[in-house]
Amino acid sequence: MKKIVLGALMFVSINSYSYFDGGINYITGKDGYQGQDIYMLIGKNNWWLRPEYSTWKTDTTQRINKFSTRLGFEKETYTLAFEGGFTPENNSYKNVMLGGDITFSLNPTSSSKRRIAGPNSGFVSRGAKGVTQIDLGAGAKIVAHTYTASDTDLRELDTFLFAGANVFLTQLSVNYTVYTYDKESLAKTQAPGNNKAYGMNSYFPVFLKSNFNFKVEIPGSPMVTPYISYNKLKSKSDDSLNVYAFGGYIDLAMIGVTAQFETYKGDITNDKRYNYLSVSAGLRF
Repeated sequence: MKKIVLGALMFVSINSYSYFDGGINYITGKDGYQGQDIYMLIGKNNWWLRPEYSTWKTDTTQRINKFSTRLGFEKETYTLAFEGGFTPENNSYKNVMLGGDITFSLNPTSSSKRRIAGPNSGFVSRGAKGVTQIDLGAGAKIVAHTYTASDTDLRELDTFLFAGANVFLTQLSVNYTVYTYDKESLAKTQAPGNNKAYGMNSYFPVFLKSNFNFKVEIPGSPMVTPYISYNKLKSKSDDSLNVYAFGGYIDLAMIGVTAQFETYKGDITNDKRYNYLSVSAGLRF
C-alpha cells in the first residue's frame, strides 16, 4: 500500500509540478543503530513542498518514527519556509513541532535558488555568478514533548542564526542554535524521543543547551564535492560533545549521491566513541 501511495504521489508531482527532488538516506552505526530518512520535494513556480519520513532504532531503543513537512516560498533574494511535524506515541512519549525560518541572499546576481546555509540549503541545484555569494538567515521552532506515563509536558524553543559564503570555489557555512525550556530541571533529567542537531545525521536522546556547526565544502571537480563538518554541542546538564563529519556529494545530473562518515566523543557519551556511516541517493528533474 505504501508503494502504491508513493508511486501516485510521484506521478502527480511529475505531471503537476515544474521540478521534483526525492531520495532516501540510510545510516548505520554503534549499538545496532539503523536509521532512514525518506523525503520528496515538489515545486511549482515559487512554491515548494517537502514531506519527510524519518525512523531510527538501536539495540536498546525501540523504533521511533517522525513525520514532518516543510512549505517554502522562493524568490531570487530570499527563501521563506514553514514546517510542522509530529512523533507518534512510542514507549509513553510523543511530540508535536512547529517552526519557520527565512534566508536572505545578499548577492543579487545569484542565478540559483540553492542556499548555502540554513534549513533550506541543498534543496535545488547549486551555483552562483560572480565571485562571492552570501546568505544570512534566522529561524525558530517550538516542540511540545509529552510523557504520557507520568502525564508530564515539556515545551522547547529552538532559535537559530546561520550564514554562508561562496568564495571562489569554496563554500563556508556556520549555524548556531540555542535551546530553552519551560521546565529547565525536567530537561536535565528527561530524554527526548528524537533529537537531530543541525549538521548531524544521527539521532540521540539528549536535550541540548546549544549547538554550533561549521562546514566547509570544496568542489574538487564538476561532479564531486568533498566536505568537512564540525559540531560543538552542549547538553542541559552542561556536558559537551565534539562531532566531526567527512563526506562528499556526487552530482550525476538527475541523480545525486552522498556518503558521510560521522564520529563523536565527549561527556555526553561518557567519553565513548560513536561512529556512523550514511549513504543517500536522490532523483531530481
